[in-house]
Amino acid sequence: MFSKKRKTIILFFYLLLLSHLFAKEKILIIHSYNPDISWVQDQTSGIKSILSNKYEYYEFYMNTKQIPKNKFKEKADEALQYYKRIKPNLVITTDDNALKLVGQQISKNTPLVFGGVNGHIRNDYPWILKNLKVTGVLERPLIKRSIFELKKGFNIKGKVLILLGVSPTAKAFYDDEMKENGEFKNMIESDIFISGNFEEWKKVILSSKEKGYSMLMIAGNQAMHDSNKKHINANYISQWISSNSPIPPFTIHSDQIGKNLLIGGTIINGVSMGKDTGRVAKYMLNQKSHTNNRIQINRQIEFKFSNTELEKWKLANTSSFRNQITLID
Repeated sequence: MFSKKRKTIILFFYLLLLSHLFAKEKILIIHSYNPDISWVQDQTSGIKSILSNKYEYYEFYMNTKQIPKNKFKEKADEALQYYKRIKPNLVITTDDNALKLVGQQISKNTPLVFGGVNGHIRNDYPWILKNLKVTGVLERPLIKRSIFELKKGFNIKGKVLILLGVSPTAKAFYDDEMKENGEFKNMIESDIFISGNFEEWKKVILSSKEKGYSMLMIAGNQAMHDSNKKHINANYISQWISSNSPIPPFTIHSDQIGKNLLIGGTIINGVSMGKDTGRVAKYMLNQKSHTNNRIQINRQIEFKFSNTELEKWKLANTSSFRNQITLID
């Protein structure tokens, strides 16, 4: 007969074994940005909707839209320490900065899936090509296509002024769509202004109509700063543009569309991006070995417009857009 003490010890180890057998696998999601950005919320929702409650989730926000660049390394070190403490079975990074700042270190020991990345794998992340434990979903902002459809759909004539911040989104657009832009230039007369300084944006916007422009396309303004290098909230920028721009302002950023904000434009759906990322993560978690992990591109886009801003600018749809249209407010 076992003694009472021995029975207790056996029961303890039995329960410990059961907890180990039924413990959920851990997934760490490292976000480039902060949790109050709708794009971040939508990606997270999409990821979890695919992976479900089968896993235990941990999240880390790097907040790189708001902290200065000289703090990026410090924040990356925090993320890596958190990763070491959690010991996840798989890591998901959302958007470029998280992948750029911590991806290579993490992928040495843990499968890594990225989502919402604008950069070029061969140019910006060549280490990924040598690592079978890394794959994910690229984001490609289709600004050219958006401008074509907006001008046609609302019968807007004249030149387009494209304003880009200093961000991975802006860089990807310039690299992908504008370096070899002969066809675009032949069909749409446009100019690009690139700056991370909002005071410089203001001057360009205020003089846009007198310089012959008929519409603005706003992209990558979530990391803008003032003349003192202090971060400026993207919605404040959109509010200022809405109140002061002499010509209609469009955007690719869903959370900057609405009453007293920007009119709208081509939107890459954040939930859709998250779902695609979740499917890739699910595939990686179920693999016995990591082979043939093809990188994907999210191509699901829609048009989103503010009714209030359309009325304010007296814009009426004159033709059918080729993609789904969402109207708000």
